[in-house]
Amino acid sequence: MSHANGIITANGQVELLNDLMAVLGLNDTRISAACRAANIAEWSKRKPIRNDQPFLNRSSEWWKGMDGKCGFRIRTNVLLSQLFNESYYDWLYLKPNGTPYWYRWLDFQGYWHGATSPIGGFTIPSKIGQGTAITNKGLIRAPQPEDTTYQLTLADISVEGYPIQNNVRFGIAWRAEGSSSVAKAWGLVGDPFGQVLSFIPSRQANGTTNHAVGTVIEVMPFWEIFPYGATQGEGIYMRIPGIQNQKCTIITSGSAGDSVHTFVSAKVAPVYDFTTGGIAGGTLTITVRIDGDTVCSQNYVRVYGVNGSSSTLLHTEDFGRTMPGSAGWSRTIRLGASKAYQSFRVEFYVTASSGAINKSVMAIMPAGWTD
Repeated sequence: MSHANGIITANGQVELLNDLMAVLGLNDTRISAACRAANIAEWSKRKPIRNDQPFLNRSSEWWKGMDGKCGFRIRTNVLLSQLFNESYYDWLYLKPNGTPYWYRWLDFQGYWHGATSPIGGFTIPSKIGQGTAITNKGLIRAPQPEDTTYQLTLADISVEGYPIQNNVRFGIAWRAEGSSSVAKAWGLVGDPFGQVLSFIPSRQANGTTNHAVGTVIEVMPFWEIFPYGATQGEGIYMRIPGIQNQKCTIITSGSAGDSVHTFVSAKVAPVYDFTTGGIAGGTLTITVRIDGDTVCSQNYVRVYGVNGSSSTLLHTEDFGRTMPGSAGWSRTIRLGASKAYQSFRVEFYVTASSGAINKSVMAIMPAGWTD
C-alpha cells in the first residue's frame, strides 16, 4: 500500500490509480475522473492544477501553478466596495479541463486527502448597541499540522507576486445593508492571523455619525496586498477564503443586557506525525462569544478531560470582569498525552447584568484516534 493517513506516495501509474480509487473513493479509472473528482482536498499542497504543459518539472515548485496561486482563482479589486459582491465570496479551486489544461497522473504524487484550510472563521454579534465598538476582532486560526510537507499554507500562495503570509493587511469593512457607502478599519502589514481590529458597526463611512437603530449592518473582513511598491491605501483588495459576510442589527445603546446570548464551541483535531505515519497528539480549539452586555462579575472557561463518569480539569482561564470583546475569544490547546480521554467538556460561565449564564459543550474524539 502506497497511501497512509490519506497521503499518496505511489511509485507508478498503476499503484497511483489504485491509491486514488481508495483515497478518493473513485469507481472510474479515467484520469479525467480523478483530476476532476468533487472531493479533492483543495488545501493539499500537491493536487491537479491547470497548466497547458503535458509534463511538468517535478523538481520545481510546480504545484504553485503558473501564477503562484496554487490552483486557486483569487479575485482582486482596487475598489473595496466591489468585494461585497457575492461573486467574490470565496476562492475557487480551478481543476484541469483536458483542453488546454492537461490531466496528469503525477499531479497526485504527494497528495494529502486530510489537508484543510488554515482559517477557522470570523464571527460578530448578531446585535450591537448604537455607538458600541466590537474590539480586538481577528481571524480564528484553524489547527494545522506542524509538518507542512503536504499541507498548503498561506506562505505558499502569492498574489501579484507577493506571498500572502506577512505581506497583507487584515481589514474589516462594513456598510448598511444595500448601501454603496463603505466604512473600514485597517491593521498593519504582517501575519494575517496576528492582526486584530476594533470598529463601531453603527458608525457611518464619514466616521462622525451613526446609523439608525434597527439598521442591518453587513460586515466583511478582507486582505489588502501592496504590489509594485504601493503605499497605504494604494493596494489591491481580496476576500479571505471560506469567510462570508456577517450581519448585525443596531440596537439602542445600553439595552444589550436585555439581549444577552452566549456561544461556546469546541473542536478536536488530531496532529499527524509524518515521520511515523501516525497520530502524535492533538489540539482542542475553543471559541467563546457573548452577544450583548459585556460587563461581567464573573467570566471564565474550564476544560475537562472526560472518561465515563470521571473528569479531570485540564485548563482554566479567568477573565474577571472583562469579556475579551463581544467578537469572542479563541484558544488552541495542545493535548499531547491527554488524547487518552474519550471526550472533552468545555464549560463557559458568565454573569452579566441580566443574570448568570452557564454554557457547556462536549468535544468527542475523532474516529480512528487511538492510543
